[in-house]
Amino acid sequence: FIHGTKNEILASRILISRIEKNGYQGKELDDLKLMMDKLLTRMERLHGAISSRSVHLDAVPIETVLEEALRKAERACPGILIDASGFMECINVLADTDNLSEALSNILVNGWEATLSASRSDPVQLAVSLERLWVSITIQDNGTGIPKEAQHRIWEPFYSSKNSSSNWGMGMYFARSIIRMHLGSVRFETRMGRGTRFIILLPRYDRREENGCQD
Repeated sequence: FIHGTKNEILASRILISRIEKNGYQGKELDDLKLMMDKLLTRMERLHGAISSRSVHLDAVPIETVLEEALRKAERACPGILIDASGFMECINVLADTDNLSEALSNILVNGWEATLSASRSDPVQLAVSLERLWVSITIQDNGTGIPKEAQHRIWEPFYSSKNSSSNWGMGMYFARSIIRMHLGSVRFETRMGRGTRFIILLPRYDRREENGCQD
């Protein structure tokens, strides 16, 4: 399905090029080209989310992963407000930084969109703590909460409660898949009218004995 759709998009781009060669110019054509480029990018991201079946784990500082997640969230959603605290510089986790940060970014962006849909502008809260042998990452939004009938579906691929052409319903599915590949888990607590909290648990790897950090 994905490859077939990409082929149709590429064929459409060829037609656009032929139209340009015939002398037609205009804002509508530029808009169409931009639309096709965005659609192709989304299809490639969709393919990556579905086909990803392995990660390369290295010992990395948790703050490195979180800082990259913040950068990706800001690129994906300019204007997003995130209140981040407690990155715990001395704590390592086994992680594929690119994939794990993308998963966390998806949850952050989802939380901000939920907050906006509730006509609020409170920052999404991002916090880190230690739970015995686990690193706990909490992401709290100020949305309206997840309705009971939708709670069992948010991890399904292609499920989305948002009426938007830019939401394919793959973000949360991808996030949970990647977190599980990191030997971690993710769950959520939600209250209608009050928002939703996602709790991600990742195995703690070690403490770095550098920059003054000691076990």
